[in-house]
Parts: sequence; C-alpha cells; structure tokens
Amino acid sequence: MPDRQCVFSFFTWKSYIIIIVMVTMGRLFRRSAIPKSYLAILYIAIGLALILSSLKYIRVFINEIKGTAAQSASLSGEGNSKEQQ
Repeated sequence: MPDRQCVFSFFTWKSYIIIIVMVTMGRLFRRSAIPKSYLAILYIAIGLALILSSLKYIRVFINEIKGTAAQSASLSGEGNSKEQQ
C-alpha cells in the first residue's frame, strides 16, 4: 500500500499555488476598472503564450514516444533488419 499516490500528485505544490494565483488575478482583472480593450490585449498575449508552450510540450511528448518506440524496437532486434540481411 505505500505505492499509492494522491490523485492530484501530477503537479507539485508550487504549481498549484501558481494556478491559484493566476485564477485569482484573472477574476480580479475581469472585475477591475481596466477597459475591456486593454484586457483583450492581455488575454490574447496570455493565450498565445499558453498555445506556444502547449505546442512545445506536445513536440517533446511526441519525441519521447518516438524515442521509447525506437528504443524498444532496437532492444527487440526489429530496428536492425538491414544489418541482418
């Protein structure tokens, strides 16, 4: 039973604090007196940053999957078909 982990353990506590701060700031900005046109620019900038970081994460994730597949293929001998001929 010591191998059991919390359901929310995929993030560190520091990450949860950052998420809470970001959500709180978003709610405060929405209710503030800042003109909505300025907030739109802020939202677009944050959205672009999130999209770009997501693309980077997906690229690394795909490379990890390809690396794992290539490694398992080379361990099983499937990757060396030219050398066997």
